[in-house]
Amino acid sequence: MVDGFFSGEREVKSAVPQGSILGPVLFTVAVNGLSGVVSRNSKLLQYADDIVLHRKVNSEEDCLAMQKDLDSLANWCEEVGLKSTQKSLSISGSLTRRTRLIPTKSYNFNGEAIPTEAKAECLGVTFSRRLDWTGQVDKVVAKCRRRLYAIKAFFPRRFGMVKQLLYKSIVRSVLDYALSSWHSTGKGLQKKLENIQKKFLQTIRLGCLEGDERHDVDFAQYREHLAEMEWHPLWQRRLEGILPNAFKIWKGIFAGDELIMKRDMPGRTARSRSKEFLLSPVSFASASCKLLDSTATSFTYVAAETLKDPVFCSSPG
Repeated sequence: MVDGFFSGEREVKSAVPQGSILGPVLFTVAVNGLSGVVSRNSKLLQYADDIVLHRKVNSEEDCLAMQKDLDSLANWCEEVGLKSTQKSLSISGSLTRRTRLIPTKSYNFNGEAIPTEAKAECLGVTFSRRLDWTGQVDKVVAKCRRRLYAIKAFFPRRFGMVKQLLYKSIVRSVLDYALSSWHSTGKGLQKKLENIQKKFLQTIRLGCLEGDERHDVDFAQYREHLAEMEWHPLWQRRLEGILPNAFKIWKGIFAGDELIMKRDMPGRTARSRSKEFLLSPVSFASASCKLLDSTATSFTYVAAETLKDPVFCSSPG
């Protein structure tokens, strides 16, 4: 029904998503004024019905302002008829060596206390208080292992396009999700991710591995498998994945580019600058080359350090 008029009934012969055709449009109209609900120093990230409210807290006044924004958000939800699921609410703060969390009472939403978590999830990406990616990698690895076991249970050890298609569809897609956000993981975490692809390549070999070859400690056999399949290592896919987004941000065609984490740190090492690339939000001119230069520096450092590790690349000669 639109403006009091009902459309005629029509048979739909193909399967369609649950809900009306106008549902997404009407929902977008309903939440269009959400950004004006919170104060100027608070930011809202929204995708469909997922909403993330974040604010830099330096004092008790900032804590009170955050609670005021939560109250405003609760009132807005009541006005537009939206309900929040209490189990989906959580709050998390960052903690570094140079800063500490401001002591404050717990926040509440609609009169109910919001639990404080050591890590938070935003659109499927897990952030920890220490601003590292251990929780994200552990979650991804566990999910991919379960799917690998399912593929292995239904398919024998053999080459097969069907098995490769399943891996690319339900396993590697998980490894690649939001890769440009959490590409800057340590080598230890990268090895965990590479082990997923290594285990899959072992399952499509014609012969079983014997003795020490089963462990493949130096990843030598893994590199041979990649060459046979004409695949790239996962770390290379992640590094390549950040460049298109960096180019879009540089050209000013990336949504929310003002929230990209980047800061120039003169006198610091390339490693420190690559870390700060994801830790410090600042605004910048869309036509500036600084972001692309910082991305290139991060890419160069991570690639150079990875290439030094014999686990990922064989020694020259």
